[in-house]
Amino acid sequence: MLAQQGGENCRWISTFDQELVLDSLTVFPESIRFDAANQPAYNFNLQANTIKVSKPTGLDSIRVCYRTLPYDLHTPKANKTLDIYDSTALFKDAVLYQQKLAIPKRVEVVKTEDIAKTGSISRGISFGNRQDVFVNSTLNLQMEGRLSDNMNLRAVITDRNVPFQPEGNTQQLQDFDNVFIELFNDDFSLRAGDVVLQNEPTNFLKYYKNVQGGQLKTSYDMPGGFKASTTVAGSVAKGRFGSVSVEPIEGVQGPYRVRGPNNERFIIILAGSEKVYIDGQLMQRGYDYDYVIDYNLAEITFTNKVLITQFTRIRIDYEFSDQNYSRSIFLLEHEQANEKLNFGVNYYSEKDNRNRPLAFDLSFDEKEILANAGDNLDQAFTSRVDSVAYDENLILYRQTNAQDAQNNVYQIYEYSTNPDSAFYNVQFSEVGSGNGNYVLKNTTANGRVYEWVPPVAGIPSGNYEPVSPLYAPNQKSMFTLNGGYKLSKFDKLDVEVAFSKNDVNLYSDLDSEDDKGMAYKVIYEGKARPIRGLEGYKLNTGLSYEYDDESFSFIDRIRYIEFDRDWSFNAADYTEQFSENILNANVSLQKDRLNGLSYRLLGRKRGIAVDGFQHYINGTKELGRFRLLFDGFYMHNSQPDVTSEWNRSSVDISYNSKYFIPGYRYKVDRNAVTDNVTSEVESTAMNFEEHTFYLKNADTLRTTYGVDVQLREDRLPVNGALLNNTRSNTYNAFFNTQINEANRLSMLFTYRNLEYLDGSAEDDRTIMGRVDWNGSFFKRIIQSDLNYNLANSRELRREFIFIPVPTGQGTHTWRDDNGDGVQDLNEFYLAINPDEKNYAKIFVPTDDFVEAFNTTVSYRLNVQFPRNWKEDGGLKKFIQHFSNVTAWSVDSKITDDDLLARLWPTNVSEEDILSAKESLRSTLFFNRTNAKFGADVGFTRLENKQLLYNGFEKNASRDLRSHVRWSFNRGLVLDVNYIQGLKTSISDVLTTRNYTIDVETWQPSITWQPFTTLRFTGTYSLKNKVNVFDEASDEEATLNELGLETRFSKAAKGTISARLKWVEIAFNGEETSPIGYEMLEALRPGSNLTWNLNWQQRLGNGLQLILSYDGRKSGENDAIHLGRVQVSALF
Repeated sequence: MLAQQGGENCRWISTFDQELVLDSLTVFPESIRFDAANQPAYNFNLQANTIKVSKPTGLDSIRVCYRTLPYDLHTPKANKTLDIYDSTALFKDAVLYQQKLAIPKRVEVVKTEDIAKTGSISRGISFGNRQDVFVNSTLNLQMEGRLSDNMNLRAVITDRNVPFQPEGNTQQLQDFDNVFIELFNDDFSLRAGDVVLQNEPTNFLKYYKNVQGGQLKTSYDMPGGFKASTTVAGSVAKGRFGSVSVEPIEGVQGPYRVRGPNNERFIIILAGSEKVYIDGQLMQRGYDYDYVIDYNLAEITFTNKVLITQFTRIRIDYEFSDQNYSRSIFLLEHEQANEKLNFGVNYYSEKDNRNRPLAFDLSFDEKEILANAGDNLDQAFTSRVDSVAYDENLILYRQTNAQDAQNNVYQIYEYSTNPDSAFYNVQFSEVGSGNGNYVLKNTTANGRVYEWVPPVAGIPSGNYEPVSPLYAPNQKSMFTLNGGYKLSKFDKLDVEVAFSKNDVNLYSDLDSEDDKGMAYKVIYEGKARPIRGLEGYKLNTGLSYEYDDESFSFIDRIRYIEFDRDWSFNAADYTEQFSENILNANVSLQKDRLNGLSYRLLGRKRGIAVDGFQHYINGTKELGRFRLLFDGFYMHNSQPDVTSEWNRSSVDISYNSKYFIPGYRYKVDRNAVTDNVTSEVESTAMNFEEHTFYLKNADTLRTTYGVDVQLREDRLPVNGALLNNTRSNTYNAFFNTQINEANRLSMLFTYRNLEYLDGSAEDDRTIMGRVDWNGSFFKRIIQSDLNYNLANSRELRREFIFIPVPTGQGTHTWRDDNGDGVQDLNEFYLAINPDEKNYAKIFVPTDDFVEAFNTTVSYRLNVQFPRNWKEDGGLKKFIQHFSNVTAWSVDSKITDDDLLARLWPTNVSEEDILSAKESLRSTLFFNRTNAKFGADVGFTRLENKQLLYNGFEKNASRDLRSHVRWSFNRGLVLDVNYIQGLKTSISDVLTTRNYTIDVETWQPSITWQPFTTLRFTGTYSLKNKVNVFDEASDEEATLNELGLETRFSKAAKGTISARLKWVEIAFNGEETSPIGYEMLEALRPGSNLTWNLNWQQRLGNGLQLILSYDGRKSGENDAIHLGRVQVSALF
């Protein structure tokens, strides 16, 4: 379908915050982009082909570009109507066809005519002689359809607890973890389950919340010509709001860890809730756009389209899953309007239930601490030491005494595995460097171990303490009233009043005098008034006044992201709250997007923190083929001790010809905060001068290109004066072309050189690039895709632990090799047998990153010669038997700054590789689709190296395989496989895991299928394994395996399959070692017997029964049995 997309279409949008039909043809959602530096937020409704765009700052119109499919998917199409035919003919043919192929009709427990549904409900039990009885159940149901002529149903119901979220690498997310039921029509919607609460922002109230609850929306007519809408919702919050700044690193694209608003190290961001801003501009999520995000790790990585420097401002708003109390949310919205008058009332409330803390219980003493803390929660801490019985699966400590260098005695906690003294379960919290007495020592299979470090001269030298902060329940609410009246065709008057409540500690009545606040705003607006003497120009005017008292607080931020920064104001610098007065006046003349002028004056008074004004001016002018864009900003803010002034302006002039557009852009940004007494410069938010020379062509052409050069100097205050600090030269280039219908090429390149003029650091060099190529040749005989990326990155040091899970649900097994009863990391193995899969390996992210150079390559090749070549004879007839599939991917992070090593990271020394993931698979087929005879030769190479907290772990495998298939007759097939492989495991943390196994395997098998419902397969395997890592060890295993498999399957009835294997193993080595477990494949030297039975049976009316049984016996050991039973009902 992607290959059939039409060319790119572009149009201008000047109507915002309303749904508009984007095109008469179906728009491809992933192709939507906006031709503006200030990217707006938008929602696209694929079902209705409509788009709603939020108004971008400083623009009255914006250009949107998109691609369409060559047809409208929303309009029914038919070559001929079925009305002239027998209305049952189509179904009669379908029945005959189904009977002929013996394909069963869909069987359902409950049949519904107008509702499409899919899913099942299952109940199962697992048992065995090496495990406890385990019961599981699943429910998964999706429905959509019509209940009546005027009511529709949509539902997703499941009882699965999905522990992960969709990947944040696409613009549109798959909401597979949402559960809801919705009834709706054109004027009504009732939804229960997972709901997103989002309002049309007013002057004071704005919110975006992921919740679980119910929401009712309805639209209706009222007397007086009023159109009204009402929304009511009640719910429980899934998370809470956070807004943080991320400190950038020169030239590093990421990943950057997003912390919580209270500096929480590890959080989980709710999928789709984030808004990412770079230098005040909203970014778009997606691999082909600005950034990708890992919601579970709260890590964000920027693509090569966004250059990150030390001066980049990164701000992220999000919701995260951390909740301390059950939080209820209630809202009420009502809006009504006619041609002259509009009126609205809004109420929003979110409140923690102080009697329902989550994941912890508050003692009476802890509640007293909170009650006495009032609004000052910074010092509300409590001890997290609990006396427990000894448990080998827990990290436990003993209480003892220790001394520092001055012989001062301290009572401390020390990690211990002694059952006679390890009685304390201690939870540690990070309190910052120099504020704690413990440090992280190491990691075991059960978690982290902390160690006490003595103070130095009485000052703590650690960063952890056995305490945790006490979180208080809180409440936030807001009530607003708004109204508007159209004074004339061009003029309108709006008024809004808001009342807020913000109680940060529901356990305390102290400091409650600042909980409630009030605000109001009056707005006059004149739009699109014609002006005599200025043909085509429209006059826009505006005047507003806003007052917020000192206790007024917003729900979510209502102002633009850098509102306070543009005033050189930081609320965290003041403990006192101030009332706020804001006066705004604006006027503009606008003809079209290329001809206009606007001016805005903003005055602000916020106690002693802000007392100043801002001037904004911007304009565009087209003079023949020349285009001029300019904007200016000036701010003055007087404070008791300092004065801040800010000059910011840019001018862009270009010449627009048919084939190329040369241009020049000048930007200057001068901010200085000076002392009122000495006039010395104390700080600056930004101070630079930049020249940009560029050349590009029109973006409507088939081939587009662009190059630019940016020359920039930044200044910083030194001894009270602003001095040049850095000088940077940045070169950018891009090239996109549609060579033909089957070949597309896209390239992007950035080079940046940063020079530190004061010699305080070495010069930095940043190189980024990206190449995307999709091509096919010789009428799609050869198809090829290439994606190449080059960037500066970071690699996270990881830890991992193992947690017990129900048997069969895990990935690893534990074997107590040293017999001490302690679960050491080197005693966990990747499980082979189903009854051993009782531990899950969980990676624990740290906060320790290592800078690296990142190169990713993805290449796919598919060669398929046409079958009709065999009719031409000669060489064509011979080569049409062959085909090839090749896939190669590399994701490498290295420390070697050599450019050649970065461009092609396959020949880099092992010590320079921080992490690497490589996969190469290539198979050459002969007679791939021939039923009589076929053969193939393939090569596979897999490699994975990870950076752990204490070192590295690397696993690699390489296989060269050949396969021959020969069908003697219709029911007898011979298969022969030969595999020559090498398997390697290297770790400088778990040194007992170091091995390299050379594996040679012969696998002949013969299959006899006397009937379509019955099949028998006899197999034999000869496998020889030699550990070549340490040839002196003489470790070797020979496995002879003889097997018999049978399968009976009858359509619409059921399937029975059975497998029996006898394995004789000759082994020289240590059986209980990691290399022994790998070479023996979890079996024992000598004779081994394994068996398996599976039965799947349809019981009628949509019911399905599944029985499975696994067993094995090694030598003189007792047999191991594992059985599972499951019943499913299909919807």
